[in-house]
Amino acid sequence: MHFLQKQLFDYLHTKKYLYENMFLRLASLLMGLTWGVKLPAQHNNWWTRWSVTYPVSAKFYTELESQLRLQTNQLDSHSSFFANRHLAHSIRFFAHFKISSKFSTSLSPFTWFATSPVILSPSDVEAPLQHEIRPSILAEWIPYSKGRLSLSLRTWLEYRYFQKTAEGLVRFRQRVGMRYQLHEKWYAFIGEEILLHLHGVSPLERFDHNRLVLNLNYKPQPNWRIEVGYIYIHRLLRNKMLYINENNIVTHFYYTFPLTKKQIMADI
Repeated sequence: MHFLQKQLFDYLHTKKYLYENMFLRLASLLMGLTWGVKLPAQHNNWWTRWSVTYPVSAKFYTELESQLRLQTNQLDSHSSFFANRHLAHSIRFFAHFKISSKFSTSLSPFTWFATSPVILSPSDVEAPLQHEIRPSILAEWIPYSKGRLSLSLRTWLEYRYFQKTAEGLVRFRQRVGMRYQLHEKWYAFIGEEILLHLHGVSPLERFDHNRLVLNLNYKPQPNWRIEVGYIYIHRLLRNKMLYINENNIVTHFYYTFPLTKKQIMADI
């Protein structure tokens, strides 16, 4: 019992430390991005995503997204902060179904990822891409919404099939988030997501990674949304059995086609 109490205390203390230092990490990262300062002992990435959503009706809509993730080569002493080495790119298709104003489900029958290893040694720089097919299903629930504040829970289940592997992996994702409406066109989001492998790995590899998310969303037009933010990640590199920390600047862009009167009337 004392051992379990100590483990719980250590875990909560670590989470408190991460949250208290999240803004300091973000400030340091932005300084590196702005002035090209080399940040020691950091893995720094840039994520961007382009998404186009087409509503079939007011309750059913489809989405096609493309992602690009770049990393900094930490082995290059002449490299500035800015990420310029490939980390991952992907194409993903979603079908979303809005059951109510507080609950929705989504299915991604096809997702294709191509990833490069995190650069930790010279051999990682020229390593070939690893290809992955990742179908998934998810559900999102808003248990609380009042005024400008809302809380959300997102549960995600993925099947990960890698090229040249006999058996795929099953990964579970759980995100808890809070959204605050700052203005008619602006809202902020903060959340935490944990990712665990449920099948296809050894017990020591169950933990995949943990994400702390902070972003700002802006809607310049009703159909456009721009997301800029920061994600701090603590993750396990399974091929090296090594835990690393990552700083990620994100810039995401979303466009949704407007609903037609016919599509609106179809759900009445």
